[in-house]
Formats: sequence, C-alpha cells, structure tokens
Amino acid sequence: MKYKAVLFDLDGTLLDYRAAQKASTGNTAGHFKLVNSPEVQNYESRGVPLPDSTEMKRVFIGFGVHTDPVKFLDTYFKRLSQHGILVAGAAKLLEELNGKVKLAVVSNGHSSVQLPRMQKAGIASYFPHLFFSRDMDIAKPDPEILRIAINTLGVTPEETWEKNACQPITPFPCTDQKNSAEKQLKSQRRTEVPVQIAPVGITCFRRKAFGAVCLDLCAVHSFRHPVVDSYRTERHKSRHKREHHF
Repeated sequence: MKYKAVLFDLDGTLLDYRAAQKASTGNTAGHFKLVNSPEVQNYESRGVPLPDSTEMKRVFIGFGVHTDPVKFLDTYFKRLSQHGILVAGAAKLLEELNGKVKLAVVSNGHSSVQLPRMQKAGIASYFPHLFFSRDMDIAKPDPEILRIAINTLGVTPEETWEKNACQPITPFPCTDQKNSAEKQLKSQRRTEVPVQIAPVGITCFRRKAFGAVCLDLCAVHSFRHPVVDSYRTERHKSRHKREHHF
C-alpha cells in the first residue's frame, strides 16, 4: 500500500525526550522521577491536575521535592522548551519523506513547549500541520486527535502511517515476544480502534514512568524502505547505549 500521509509523534520518536528531561531537571534524580510521575505527565498532556492543586502538592511531597509546584513546573517547562535533541536517524528519515507524503505532528503537550523544541532541532519546516493535545483539549490515547489530523490532511486512515514511540493505540498492538498468542489476541480485542497504524518496527518496551506498557514503533505490518530500516537500526543502537537510570 502506498501511504499518502505520515503522522509523527515527537517525544521518543523524533526528539530525545529523556535527554531533554534530564537537562531540564539539572540531572537531579529526584526531580527527574517527579516529572515522569503520572500526575506531571498528565498535566503536560492534559493540563490536569493543576500545579496549585492539593493532588499535585501531595505528589511533590511524596517525591521529596519541597518547593512550590507552580514555580517548579513553570521553570521546568520553560527549560524543556529549549531542548530540541533529535533521536538517531530522524533527520535522514524526514529528508527522505519530505515532499513525497503529507507530514504532520500529533503530540501530547503544549505548542509553547513543543514548537520551540522542533525549531531548535531544525525540523519545524517539515511539518505544515501540528496537532498538540494541550491546544486541542484532546490527548492520546484518545483516537479523536488522530481522526482530526487525518481529516485535516484530507486522507483516509488506510492511507495514513502513524509513527509513534509510546502510544497504546493500534488495531493490532504488538506485545512482548514472551507473551502467548492468546494474550496477544486479548490485547488486540481490548485496544482495537478504527485507526490504521503502520509504524516501522515491532519492538515493545516498558516505561515505569507511565505505569503501563507503551508500544514502541509497533506495526500493523512491516514497512520496508532502506532509509526507514536505517532509522530503525540507528534508533536501536542509540537505545542500547543509553543509561536507564541515574
């Protein structure tokens, strides 16, 4: 099938979110864990809980961060917006796709943070269409944000390749290789949505920060292209070199 559009996630797909987080928290382990808590992640993607809420204050105390959440998060997101670090192979992949298919970004976050990161990474010009959850009040995994993107681009779901690093939306989710076929079938039934997704890899990984299994480059079927294969190889090499803890 020839795809007419590609929807890209940003963090972990085009931009190195982990590196940006570390730099924005001063490589402080406690702060890094805090910004990856479900509450802060939800605030980043959905705007709740509010920084001055009792819930958020309780989270800060729980992580041993005794400072004003409002000031801390305001400073953190300003710093985060200054870090646009490309993941390995991303630039080459975008160059190959540019002009051949319609490109768009669908990302959980706010344009005031994500757009400056794209500009610093030198990739903003590739994307005439940007869909940020905080600007739209719709966050992944809600498939509505994908439907809006697809309709805006004037393509059908079957003509769209949705490329993301950490999103449990797929009609045929991949799972750990250790899982049985029965578990895969149950997972497929549980998460099936009417959105065609065909990213470039078939690996999965677990991120404790999200408290759930997140699909990494999962595929409905194999998308073969020399440049895409190169991107996948570079991504895997880069990931193996990373430190997974402080």
